[in-house]
This record gives sequence, C-alpha cells and structure tokens, in this order.
Amino acid sequence: ARRVFLTGISHAETLGERYYLSKLLNSVGWLYNELGDPDTAREWNLRALESVRGSHGERVTEAERHALLNLATDELTAGNLGAAAEHLRAFQPLLDQREYGLIRYLNRYQLVRGELALAQGDPVSTLGAANEATLLATEKGMKKNLAKSRLLAGRAHLMQGRPREA
Repeated sequence: ARRVFLTGISHAETLGERYYLSKLLNSVGWLYNELGDPDTAREWNLRALESVRGSHGERVTEAERHALLNLATDELTAGNLGAAAEHLRAFQPLLDQREYGLIRYLNRYQLVRGELALAQGDPVSTLGAANEATLLATEKGMKKNLAKSRLLAGRAHLMQGRPREA
C-alpha cells in the first residue's frame, strides 16, 4: 500500500496535480497513525496541509479538513494534548463552510474533540461530543462512527465511575 501511495504522490508532484496530491499525502499520514507511528504520520499530514494551503488560491477544503483532523489525532496519539487542541481550533472556522460531505467531517470532528476531552480528564465534554457524534452518525447511517461514538461515551461513563451506563 505504501509503495502505491508513494508512486501516486510522485506522479501528482511531477504533474503539478494539487487536488490528488493533498489527498494522497493525507492518506499516507492517516495510515502511519493507524500503524502506531504518530511522528511519521505528523510529517505526512503537515506535508498535506502545506500542499493544500500552498495551492495558489485553489484550496482543497476537503483535504485541509482531513489534514487538520489527522494532525489532531496524531498529537493525541503522541500525548501532545495542547497541539491537538490547536489543530481542532484551526479546524473550527471550516465548520461554517457548507459543502457536500460536511457531515462526515463534522462527525469526525466531534469524535476527535471527544477524545481530546477524555484525554484531558473531562468526561462531561466527552459525553457532549459523543452524543453529538452519535446523533450525526445515526442520522446518516454511519455505523463505524456510531460504534466509535458509543465507545467514547462508554469510556467517559467509566471515567465518571458509572460502569452500568458504560
């Protein structure tokens, strides 16, 4: 998979193709985080963000959203809560932009926001984010995100010492 992504990145760079380049960089960053390497993931996601923001007025908002959420997740995985919060703050202005697929970013944003609150020891904010994510996932039939939001809520209940609700 890595080789295929790197080949795609090389071709996109050679052709000056910004749209797919940013998406490929995001994907490689996400993949490294999934493999448990948040430092390498951060490098790829920063490249994706630079690619998006350096695209001469042709910002790829979708890729920018993914890059910021990926970076917040990378920092959470690495235990850098302040940096994770910064990336979520940078994401917030993008919430006002209406476009197709926004619900997916909003749902993922709520999940990452909840994970950050949990890591900060704030089960009330975690439950708020988890509940919002649950509503969005239920409304749009996003089963994976529904499971993630319920797991997040359960972890918040455990933090509150309420195992029955978990």
